[in-house]
Amino acid sequence: MRKPARDITQDLKLRLSELETERVELARRLNEIDQLASSYRLLLEHESRIWTQLPLALDKVLEPPQTKLSQSLLNLLSNGESWPLHKLVNGVLQTGYNFDSKSPGRVVHYALVGMRQHNLVEKVSDGVWRIGNKDKE
Repeated sequence: MRKPARDITQDLKLRLSELETERVELARRLNEIDQLASSYRLLLEHESRIWTQLPLALDKVLEPPQTKLSQSLLNLLSNGESWPLHKLVNGVLQTGYNFDSKSPGRVVHYALVGMRQHNLVEKVSDGVWRIGNKDKE
């Protein structure tokens, strides 16, 4: 036996109303995205102007500072070999570097982490370091 036909007019009106609400929300979100993109374009233009006006010797200004500890570490790593952290710590201790009451391993580790941010050193594996490629971006 066939089921009687059901009037779906109300269902269609409800769904249409939901779609219109969604459309308004999406239009609002697109407007937000357009405003954000516009802000990013302005920031990008500003940054471009700043960088074109900076002096040519900027690379000298942005060079990381060379501390006695970082110089000692670079000297040790200059042979191009990979060094485990404990050997680097021992090498720095042999130079007479004063760690005061701080943990030498921790101090050397964080110095290496900072130097890695400037591509002076690179981490080969957990606790193993070697001299970095300074020209690397």
